[in-house]
Amino acid sequence: MQNMDISQSRYLLDPHFSERSEEQHKRIIIGSISRRLDEPRDRRWTHQFRVYVKAEPVDSNNGNNVELDEDELHLGDFVQQVVFRFSDECANCISIVDGPPFQSNSYCSQDLSVTLTLLFRDVHHSCTIFHHQLKLQSFDALGQEQPCVLSEHVETITFVNPSRRMMKMLKVKTHQNREEKSKDKPSAEVCLHRDLKRARKMVNKQKKYLVDPRLQFLDFFDHPKK
Repeated sequence: MQNMDISQSRYLLDPHFSERSEEQHKRIIIGSISRRLDEPRDRRWTHQFRVYVKAEPVDSNNGNNVELDEDELHLGDFVQQVVFRFSDECANCISIVDGPPFQSNSYCSQDLSVTLTLLFRDVHHSCTIFHHQLKLQSFDALGQEQPCVLSEHVETITFVNPSRRMMKMLKVKTHQNREEKSKDKPSAEVCLHRDLKRARKMVNKQKKYLVDPRLQFLDFFDHPKK
């Protein structure tokens, strides 16, 4: 796994900027899957492949891989565009993807290297570049060729002094964010007072029915609910 220190913030106009050195790390998965075609395409290409990049789902409690939910980080939250560059031995030498899923499909006849350039949504952070080796053939213990070849590796993006906008995109829980959420969420005492007020109003409304239950049926016919 390669750890790259990139994305030095140039957000120097921020009045709250100081000579701090704050880092935020985000792990991503870069991978590819390839398969042999039944017949060569255009009498040249023998394999079809897909190269992709996605965020690594990680459980913040114990670090285990889990499925992403609505509150988890997605790559499209902070990555705006991914540029895939392939060698000449490929049907398409370049592919530009402007939104998730960040993946590219093409054809080739041999193993090749792929260069991925990730451009971020915050223009105050530079892009980052990763490399991936596409493999077309893999054999099992008996020497039989596998029908599909999957290759993945994990990379780490390190944001140095990220701007406030980027911090929100990365869904970093800062002290300020926690204070804002606590202001929006009512306290337990406020919730209890609201529930008691609602219950008292309901009791007062139903008080006459407790004295004479027949009044409830009379009111229903006199004032039917719409």
